[in-house]
Amino acid sequence: MKEGTICHRALPESKFQECKIKKDGLRNDCRVYSKEYQKEYYRKNIERIKIKQKKPEVKEKRKKYRQRPEVREKERQYKKNWGQKNKDKINKQKKKYRQRPEVKEREKEYRLKYYQGNKEYFKQYWKDNPEKFGTYYYIKKFGYTPEEIKKIQRKAAQKFFQKNKNKEEYRKAKRKDRRNHRIRHPEKQRRFLFNERKLDHNFSVDEWENKVKETNGICPICNRPFEEGYGLSLDHILPVSKAPIGFTYTIDEVQPICLSCNCAKRDRFEDYKCIIDNFA
Repeated sequence: MKEGTICHRALPESKFQECKIKKDGLRNDCRVYSKEYQKEYYRKNIERIKIKQKKPEVKEKRKKYRQRPEVREKERQYKKNWGQKNKDKINKQKKKYRQRPEVKEREKEYRLKYYQGNKEYFKQYWKDNPEKFGTYYYIKKFGYTPEEIKKIQRKAAQKFFQKNKNKEEYRKAKRKDRRNHRIRHPEKQRRFLFNERKLDHNFSVDEWENKVKETNGICPICNRPFEEGYGLSLDHILPVSKAPIGFTYTIDEVQPICLSCNCAKRDRFEDYKCIIDNFA
């Protein structure tokens, strides 16, 4: 133990910096006090320090100091330890940096240039690893998905399913994906009419999920029960084919019904529940 004559703290000797001039080989102030003093000094003399740091002789001196092998090793070890302790902070900064428009453009140019210089490598990689590329890639390249690729994809999907089928998280995610697919990916014909008539939805996914919960998983037309409402699909009370141009659907102008009732309903809406008087 050692008591600092400046900081007046009784601490282990490891908490004091080395000093060859002193008899015991240690400084009179502990590391914590020294750090606090340096911060306070920098805060009070920031302008004078900045002017001094810009001088050429000071820059040259700092450069020579950092080129020493022991200093470089110390800096490398410090950066490595800091990076391991602050992984989340670093990832957030990287994500924020990559969202800049100029950075995105630069990365896009770099990828294109790299691809053009390594075309042979990529072609060979595609041949050796066909299961790592999705259906969209093959449809875009050949116009269809080859049968041997389908077999490889099926085997990979079955292997993943067998590994995760008993996990409750996997089941919940699967059910949620099915519901989101019904909400965000309507039939091709309806999507075509939506674009042609300039129609739009003005409600969030949370509002839709709350409306589904109100049904308690029961179709309001045929009264069939569905597990947690995952069998119900989005139905437009005013049919898309009869909606005026530029019309916007709100949460009160859609309803959750089962897929069979939705298909049987077609473009009729007079005899069904939740009718809006304005469109009758």
